[in-house]
Amino acid sequence: MSYDFPGYPYPYAHMTVVDGLDQMEYPMLCNDNPVETFKDQVELTTHEIMHTYFPFMMATNQTKYGWMDEGWATIGEWIQSPLIYGDSLVDEYGIGDVNYFSGKEADVPIIVNSTQISEERSQFINNYAKPGFVLYYLRDMFGKDKFRQLTKQYMDTWKGKHHTPWDFFNFFSSATNQNLNWLWKRWYFDWGFPDLAITNVVTRKNKAEITISAKGIRPVPVNLHVEYADGSKEKIHYDFSVWKEKSIFKIKIANAKTVKTLKLGDLYDVDVNKKDNTWTAK
Repeated sequence: MSYDFPGYPYPYAHMTVVDGLDQMEYPMLCNDNPVETFKDQVELTTHEIMHTYFPFMMATNQTKYGWMDEGWATIGEWIQSPLIYGDSLVDEYGIGDVNYFSGKEADVPIIVNSTQISEERSQFINNYAKPGFVLYYLRDMFGKDKFRQLTKQYMDTWKGKHHTPWDFFNFFSSATNQNLNWLWKRWYFDWGFPDLAITNVVTRKNKAEITISAKGIRPVPVNLHVEYADGSKEKIHYDFSVWKEKSIFKIKIANAKTVKTLKLGDLYDVDVNKKDNTWTAK
């Protein structure tokens, strides 16, 4: 954590992990309940140690704005766990819940105070998974190094100052000199869901034009996996800012190869309907 992500020096003298009866963090102490596998233990421990920074060092209001610390702990778990366990670790924490509950009754805007949400699933996706995805997508948009730099700057600016959600929004908009209101509005304030689809494919003479549509209002990255007739494969990637001002995005392929199949989405690309994410040439 001190050297990779968030790349901020550990702020306390030591860290103790207790095999206890709960999943709860304290300054310099994690009380981990027993879990079934070493993989589970790594994921849980990285999550709880990340709380050393959020909320303890940052002094965020964990009761009122649960997402301001749990979102950071979630992205920290996703990034750090494979570094400890190995690349074979696939941390799917929260993915299935967001895919299933987004747009349903349990799904309320992130900005709703945690104290006003009583339903357990609503609390989980609002405080942990959804804000974790936003941070993960911001990291993709700005690049790993730039996002780490922004995170360190954010922590230096607001540590111990009891900042609010609006301080978080304003910092990242100001520090990047970008108007990110399109992002804050659609992920934090609006009702909605993430849903991308392959809605049209036109092929002619080894060229292809693929239309990707955002059926939901919550933006996610575009990761298009292409398999060609000769067996070769390619991944085409665009960060989620492509949806800033549009709901239809077209990708053109012209490389003298015949497209065989298309598949849209990576592990952390949440999507409520994946049935329209594939296409196969006839």
